[in-house]
Amino acid sequence: MPLLADLTLTPLAMGSLALAMALLAALPSLSVLAVTTRALSGGVAQGAWAALGIVVGDFIYLAVAWLGLSGLRQLPEWLLRTLVWLAAAWLIWLAWRLWCDARQMRVTTMPDPLAASASPGAFGNAQAAGARASFATGLSLTLADQKAIAFYLGFLPAFVDLQHWTLTDAVVVFAITGVSVGGVKLGYAVLAHRVGQWLSPMRQQGLLRLAAVILALAAAWLAIRAAGLLP
Repeated sequence: MPLLADLTLTPLAMGSLALAMALLAALPSLSVLAVTTRALSGGVAQGAWAALGIVVGDFIYLAVAWLGLSGLRQLPEWLLRTLVWLAAAWLIWLAWRLWCDARQMRVTTMPDPLAASASPGAFGNAQAAGARASFATGLSLTLADQKAIAFYLGFLPAFVDLQHWTLTDAVVVFAITGVSVGGVKLGYAVLAHRVGQWLSPMRQQGLLRLAAVILALAAAWLAIRAAGLLP
């Protein structure tokens, strides 16, 4: 096929890359915590939006890796630090929202369908706001990880020749990343939602509070690193 004429990736390399990306995405991390907590508190859709934000962040870093080391060096230090500060602030907000959600679970453990049907516009607005928040959570966590750029620059050459890869190679790598990373994170969202349905409200409340504490500690760690107190 003419479209695949300039494809240099072998089937073995594509399969190995997909497996490696999926395994790395499955490792416990802040992104996994973000997806699961959003799914636990807002349903599978909210977890899916967080997963989409993570995938978009990975796409951005893949684009930087495609530009090579010269593109990486052009990123100013203040921009990287600003991204970390913004991610830390967002994590604090998310931790506070999770803590508030846990407190509200003592009053009502299930949404009132009558209230939702009585004001469908308000319900839709709330869903849209939650989707934006979930997407921003996944995106900000990924972009705040400065090591991700170096990771992609060091990881991709094991599968792709970054000096000579073609546009078709890039499209294939982006597709593999989206399916592998997004699929794994979406699986976490579905699993968290199903587990939450089996848990008692008290245990759900405990999980949300634990996640809020972990996110707050992660925000403190990001802030310390942004201040230059950690490498």
